Amino acid sequence: MHRLSIVSSTNPRTIGYLDKSLWVRIKSPLSFTVICLGIFGLILCSSLTASAQERERESIELSVIAVNPSDVKTQTVQIKTYLPKEITPDMIIDASGLDIEFDSEQSMYYVYKDEVKLNPAETKTFNIELKDAWIIPQGRLDSLKVQTESIVTRLEGSQFYESAQLLGETIYEVLDTVTVTQDDDTVSRKSHIGIYRNNLKIVNQVKEDIDRLEKQLVVASSLPKPDVLEASELKTESPTESTSWMIIFIIMLFIGMLAGVFFFTWQTQAHATKNLISEARESAFPEQGNPDKES
Repeated sequence: MHRLSIVSSTNPRTIGYLDKSLWVRIKSPLSFTVICLGIFGLILCSSLTASAQERERESIELSVIAVNPSDVKTQTVQIKTYLPKEITPDMIIDASGLDIEFDSEQSMYYVYKDEVKLNPAETKTFNIELKDAWIIPQGRLDSLKVQTESIVTRLEGSQFYESAQLLGETIYEVLDTVTVTQDDDTVSRKSHIGIYRNNLKIVNQVKEDIDRLEKQLVVASSLPKPDVLEASELKTESPTESTSWMIIFIIMLFIGMLAGVFFFTWQTQAHATKNLISEARESAFPEQGNPDKES
């Protein structure tokens, strides 16, 4: 457990955060040898399980300190301290006797006590135990990696593959950076909160990049695949010489037959027209007779 301290006086105000190490005091009637073995076991267990998952199970102690600056006068003070914006009531393990309320204007929860009686020069400390809300679950980061890898693999062979591959590599790198930074036990708890908020922005950006990859996948899926185009291409092989001459002969024969039909049709129509004219002339001028017959 790590501790964040907030100091309050007769006019309680948050004046800063103090990052302190956890001190564990063991009291046991066991022998010195058993105690040493126990300590060794704890150290070995800690070295094997130090990870982001362990940090997620850790709690943070927020200390609210009320101080009476007067050496002669007993005073009653009011305590009101805002909690970090990520904290909700379900993340408060122990409120140390303080009440919890929500400020709708600032959208933040706070702990308070209307009346706290302090004797002259007395200091009271309220240790509020909180869950560590400033860590992104590793499973969430791994899920984003798997989702990215799946989309990039499905884009292989499309026009978007190269750009998607570069974007995917960038996503893998930044997600690995998130894992390393949030698992850094050397930073203070105040820095840990700042790192979390920055990592949260990175994860949101990764989500936007994945959405862009999904849109490219939709476009690529709607386009015909190259192998389908190749299979649908018409064969353009040149015909053999004998086939070419056969086609030419058939075309010429067809043209000749068509010309013969036109010729005989024209002859028949011309002869019929001549006879029709002769008959009309004979019927109009019967006394003249047929000049063809006279001659």
